[in-house]
Amino acid sequence: SAAGVGSAEQQARVEAIRQQQAAKSKEKQAIHKRLDEDRRDAAWMKSGVAPPAPAGAAAGSEAAGSEAGPSSSSSSSAGQHTSSVLRVRCEDGTVLRHTFNADEPLAAAAALVAATRTEADGPFALLTPFPRCEYATEAQLQTTLRQAQLVPRGTLLVLSDRSRGVVHQAASAQSAQREQLQGHLAHLQQMVGELQAAQGPGEDAGYEQLLAWEESMGGAVAAGLSAAELRRLRARTVTAEDEANPEASPCCICCCEFVAGDHLMALGCGHEFHHECVSRWLRAKRVCPMCKAAVGGTGAMAPPLAEGGGADE
Repeated sequence: SAAGVGSAEQQARVEAIRQQQAAKSKEKQAIHKRLDEDRRDAAWMKSGVAPPAPAGAAAGSEAAGSEAGPSSSSSSSAGQHTSSVLRVRCEDGTVLRHTFNADEPLAAAAALVAATRTEADGPFALLTPFPRCEYATEAQLQTTLRQAQLVPRGTLLVLSDRSRGVVHQAASAQSAQREQLQGHLAHLQQMVGELQAAQGPGEDAGYEQLLAWEESMGGAVAAGLSAAELRRLRARTVTAEDEANPEASPCCICCCEFVAGDHLMALGCGHEFHHECVSRWLRAKRVCPMCKAAVGGTGAMAPPLAEGGGADE
């Protein structure tokens, strides 16, 4: 009868609405969970204290450790390291490499740079490439390498005060290198802006705010890759043969050449980056920072690094 059909349609609509409400609730929980995870990671990295192991993790930790690559641990693993392998890229393109104690201040890295400069070079600042943060004053240089999220490895850029806001003409190799660095810093500024937009709304945000944020980030519930998805990306360690390849490109995030022993992350588009340079970006954005190609986490688990490679994020 018509009444029976109408009742069935009404019941179907009610059920559809309930399912939609349940899906919205689940989606909101997923967004909040992702935001909480990122906040915890940031807090653990800043404090340098390793997070408590989740319940049941101890039993499977040994097996998991045998499979995971350099992206297997969370950023909180920095609290377990006691040293920092640091790359410092100078304005002339040279790269200083040194291993520091993880809790040494950035002043130690500044002293390393100062030893290579003359008085005519003038004052300089140290920059972390991504997210961009500047260390120039005496107080800022008391920040430890661990607090600056440069553990177990990282990159610093050198920027002279005289280079700020100055447009150089490419009349020499040195000025061309300075232009390259300034262009690189502009690119990093854009990346920082995108990363800040990806941090998400406050903890008290309602569903509509969360949904609007999700749509602004391209429609994915979690804008960036989860730790599990990062583990599935291809990872490798640079070999001496790789280093000798004249066609090898540098990491576009820190502008440093890849050398034997560096840990790389390879994206599906073919671009490769230092693991520590790109992992933070991918935690916020599911795209390649170079070509914006989508980055997924559905591939095979990253192979383990060679002995002594270590895990970090």
